[in-house]
Amino acid sequence: GKIDKKALPDISEADKKKVYIEASTKTEKELEKIFCEVLKLEKVSIEDNFFEIGGHSLTAITTIAKVSKIFSVKIKLKELFTHSSIQALSQLINSKTKVECKAIEVVEISDSYEISNAQRRLWVLDKMQDGTNVYNISGALTFKENLNLTILQKSLTALINRHEILRTNFKEIEAEVRQIVAQEFNRVEIEEIDIKEDEVDSYLIKIASKVFNLEKDRLIVVKVINKNILFVNMHHIISDGWSIDVIIKELSQLYTAIDNNEELNLKPLTIHYKEYTAWQNSLLKDKTYLEQHQNYWHKALKGHQTLEFPLDYNRPSNQTFEGASLNLRLSKEQTLKLKSFTKDSTLFNVLLTITNILISKYSNQDDIILGTPVANRNHEQLFNQIGFYVNTLALRTKLDNTKSFEENLKRVTKETIEAFEHQSYPFDKLVDELDLERDLSQNPLFNMMIVLQNNEQSKLNFSNNKMQLKPIDTKIAKFDMTFSYTEIEDETELNIEYNT
Repeated sequence: GKIDKKALPDISEADKKKVYIEASTKTEKELEKIFCEVLKLEKVSIEDNFFEIGGHSLTAITTIAKVSKIFSVKIKLKELFTHSSIQALSQLINSKTKVECKAIEVVEISDSYEISNAQRRLWVLDKMQDGTNVYNISGALTFKENLNLTILQKSLTALINRHEILRTNFKEIEAEVRQIVAQEFNRVEIEEIDIKEDEVDSYLIKIASKVFNLEKDRLIVVKVINKNILFVNMHHIISDGWSIDVIIKELSQLYTAIDNNEELNLKPLTIHYKEYTAWQNSLLKDKTYLEQHQNYWHKALKGHQTLEFPLDYNRPSNQTFEGASLNLRLSKEQTLKLKSFTKDSTLFNVLLTITNILISKYSNQDDIILGTPVANRNHEQLFNQIGFYVNTLALRTKLDNTKSFEENLKRVTKETIEAFEHQSYPFDKLVDELDLERDLSQNPLFNMMIVLQNNEQSKLNFSNNKMQLKPIDTKIAKFDMTFSYTEIEDETELNIEYNT
């Protein structure tokens, strides 16, 4: 009989897009593997938009690095935005000329090694302040069951022996700061402390505030409190946010394997931080690299204005770091409204535009620079590394009050993509080159930061011992204000950290 079309369910445009179209060519199949691995999905249709199925700026950079290695082609970030499906990206790759993705070379063994630009800045700041805890990175996990201290010690020893940077100190040799890598350890001691339950929070703040001696101290400290709280504290000079994920993930894998008498075969590291440093420093001597990145940043920041945001108090002559924070949560409905603007953009760019508009209202300025951290791991050899790889970008926005929000967003998106293309150029080197007026009372270029945490933490398994993150409020603020947005399931949390 005839089909009653009116009785059939209505297929919306969104539902049509959800139809899975299988990869057919070799390139498409390889790309689906990459998309699935990076976005942690089981399958991806060749017509799915990378940025609509969970992709963002960070995962885009990771995807581009993997594509570069597997297909020997160079893909720009803006090209991924315009070729955001497997089908479109496959066609782009096939049209590209092959370019060899060079491996980062191993350096010769020596008594000491050169340091990176970012490390040099932290060394100088540490010396200027005669030792400071401002650049500590600390965290704690509370476990349901007690931890096995013997197994944890074996796990930590294996981890520190695996990553040279965790055995590294810094020393001035003939007027040059150098990395000194210690030999592998036979055993790493973990201090175990028992204290009253109501004193745990204050104790965590106290030990998180330890001042490291960069020349003599081991720059990672691990303690176990009341047998079920794991505390880790590091100096930023050997670590960053991505590194914390690597540390906890590998520590949990080692702990589980040792506890179950299993052999754990972690993928061998082809390089260490000293190799990255040598590689980065060699790039900064390359004329083509300098012309490409240095010229971009000098042009982007030419004639920039200092943000005159209204302050409650006069700025001290020397920068201080005492801080507090305010938390807000955007509902599922509000988050969906934000994401409705992400077509041809990302949530980060939407939030960046909104934050700039807010700052503009208070400062009466439409030319604003906000800092943002970037992972700066645009080479696949850097993915499983621990170290100070993160770089800071100075994102300059020129708002046009005569244009709509969407038009301003379009401009911000274009400028942000360009900035991310040049994210490997060291911020500290850029600051030196711009010859800015020295001001000990504030940061160079900007005093406000914006961060979007996508909350993609690895699945951890300390022998099935359930755990949860335990916050440590050290009340430190490195900037006047930092706007930290975090995606939590279907909602968005905003933490505003401010200098008091």
